[in-house]
Amino acid sequence: MTAHMGMPDAVGHYALRLSGVATRDADRTRGDFGFHLEPGLAKRLGLHIRNDRVSHNPHTEIML
Repeated sequence: MTAHMGMPDAVGHYALRLSGVATRDADRTRGDFGFHLEPGLAKRLGLHIRNDRVSHNPHTEIML
């Protein structure tokens, strides 16, 4: 499996993206955050770890 863009990062390189998320419901705003981590493991092999709502989603997606 390759990273979301079709090619993994080079060996020894990685991409880390953090994002803030705000949800508004019934006059209440809840804050959360998400992350994507994509390290290159080998020439054609990468790892993808992602959770878009860390505080409100107990599942983290991991792909190799």
